[in-house]
Amino acid sequence: MTYRNMIRRATVYRRKKVYGRATMYGRATMYGRAAVSGRVLLPCVLLASTLLACRPSDTDKLESGQATPAVEVGIPASTEDREGLRRVSNLLAGLATEQAELDEPWAQHAEQMTEIWGAIEERHLEAMRIWAAAEFEPADPQAPLLYPFSGPDLPSALQFFPQASNYVLVGLEAPGRIPDLRSLQSLGTDELAVELGRVRTSLDNLMTAGYFVTKRMETDFVAPHLEGALPFLFIFLARAGWTPTAVQFVSLEPDGQERDLSANPQIAERAATAVRINFEVEGDPRSLYYFSRDLSNDGLEAKPSFGAFLHRLGAFNVYLKSASYLLHMDNFTQLKALLIARAGAVLQDDSGIPLRDFLPAHWERRFFGTYSQTLPSYREWYQDDLRAAYDRVALDGVSPLPFAIGYHSKTGGSCLIWAQRRTKE
Repeated sequence: MTYRNMIRRATVYRRKKVYGRATMYGRATMYGRAAVSGRVLLPCVLLASTLLACRPSDTDKLESGQATPAVEVGIPASTEDREGLRRVSNLLAGLATEQAELDEPWAQHAEQMTEIWGAIEERHLEAMRIWAAAEFEPADPQAPLLYPFSGPDLPSALQFFPQASNYVLVGLEAPGRIPDLRSLQSLGTDELAVELGRVRTSLDNLMTAGYFVTKRMETDFVAPHLEGALPFLFIFLARAGWTPTAVQFVSLEPDGQERDLSANPQIAERAATAVRINFEVEGDPRSLYYFSRDLSNDGLEAKPSFGAFLHRLGAFNVYLKSASYLLHMDNFTQLKALLIARAGAVLQDDSGIPLRDFLPAHWERRFFGTYSQTLPSYREWYQDDLRAAYDRVALDGVSPLPFAIGYHSKTGGSCLIWAQRRTKE
């Protein structure tokens, strides 16, 4: 069973109507009036196929250092264009201030983004910040944070671990490309409205469910001009008040070292499976990594460089939420063992690492919220020992959660478990 099918098996998909009308880009102009005889078309197709077969692949160009053709400079002009990155981030986040960027449909996008983000702040983020500051602190709050199965869900990680030096997010979705403001501005009003509508739909789902739904990401993250995880990461950084200073498309060497592919950005955006965004917080440089990676045993064995990368990080903290109970399954034992061996602290809901793996002799454990059941589709992952632990601490009073999180965001009954490694005597 493939990694993606495991997630599909473990996840409840809510089928909603996303758009009132489906928009098919370019089909009318491509096929509607073209009248080419078969006598002319067949030789052309054969010639095109021959030329494409002889064209070097993106990987070949990267390895040979072959230059890419000159293209019109976009905005941002390069992966290190701080001002261009700031403009694109703010514009997508609905925070643009330049008058030329406040026309329709950008103005409508800004208005609706302000409403959506205000609701996310009110329902989730503000309460998370206040609760985290009062209830727990890692032994090393500046240690890198690893967030497996995250997709681009940066906001909750920032609330719980605001001082992390590096954030490492891992999902199945591709990093995508850096949004090009000039390309977006060249779109027709209707087409641009559809692209921006996809962004808002995904954020609205984050607001209501508290997490990105895998099935929805498969469609929302393939917009022609706002593709992959990068547009959402830009939005989240901008809404946190942090501006990207550089973007690097990277691959990993066998020993876990990063290889910067950004010298050939047109190729790197298609060939890279990871992106690193450098940003500053009050002058303090930090980094955000997003990896498109299969974290199953099969995936880690096929590409061991990611495990090597995590070892190079040193000690790190871990955050797990809405993880489809994958770490309860037999095909994710290698990742679970790595997390147990290397994590300094773990914050998770019940879908993360099974409680039985946090041995009390090695881990200080605290429980928040309530735990009584799983969703029906996850009933086989119900943990009797976790329920017993909640029953025991209930005698002394379990600290409530002032916000909903994870799969019980709508039904109530959210829980969080905090596990911190005990220091050796």
